[in-house]
Amino acid sequence: MRNREEDIPVYKKRRNAKIEERKFYKHASVFGQFKADSEETLEACFENDRKFWKLYRFIKDPGELMGAENALRDNYAIIKAVFDLIKASGKEVNSISSFDFKKFAYQVNLLQIKGPKKAE
Repeated sequence: MRNREEDIPVYKKRRNAKIEERKFYKHASVFGQFKADSEETLEACFENDRKFWKLYRFIKDPGELMGAENALRDNYAIIKAVFDLIKASGKEVNSISSFDFKKFAYQVNLLQIKGPKKAE
């Protein structure tokens, strides 16, 4: 018996059905009421979150406290995006569990897994 030397022809089954391409209409979807964050909404969210902070408990110097608040305000859009990312991948609805935060922190190398100490 000899080996086949010619290529096997590609068989493509003919479709009789018409393929209808779907289009996405945001206003008709569950995202219809969605509004992207603006500077005003981020500032309102920041002020609302600030009410619940306890920074004053461990930052006693008013100048340092103001500096910390300004640093957080300047980076609030990024902080909110990270919160949304972690929240979306976790099981909690409106909060982040310590497990989910630690998992994220390891993924972005904020924390490193420490092995047993080596004897010197």
